Amino acid sequence: MEKYIKTVSYGGGAEVSSALVGGHLALAVTGAEEIKGLVDSGDIIPLVAMSENRVSVVPNVPCTGELGIDSYIGPWRAIYARTDTPQAAVDSLAAALKQAWEMPAYQEFLTNFSYLDRPGYATAGETTALAESEYVVFTDYLKAIGILK
Repeated sequence: MEKYIKTVSYGGGAEVSSALVGGHLALAVTGAEEIKGLVDSGDIIPLVAMSENRVSVVPNVPCTGELGIDSYIGPWRAIYARTDTPQAAVDSLAAALKQAWEMPAYQEFLTNFSYLDRPGYATAGETTALAESEYVVFTDYLKAIGILK
């Protein structure tokens, strides 16, 4: 891959956006929520969303799903606890997270930044399955482009 595109890692979306707008990058992969303001201002032009369907906050941008490209990368976040955490504490945290998920203000945030375009809240088991699946996808990808052996 480095033969065609130089890969540059950044610490977060703000650094990527600054480098893109500042002309230090010609292309970036980032989340729609991180660049929405720059798209709206006309400072950057999104080329494609890596999703099964168009992203709600940038509905005019084509997606890999409609283009027949099997490449779907979406945002997800998880909260983990150490394996020796008492089950009562894990259960209490899970209940609090579910309660927070259902709060109208949080649902508004999720909607405004397209986090509900894909399935949202997941149980511990569902999150573990997703993380394991994503690990395989990204490992295979990095091997295919020669970054991992």
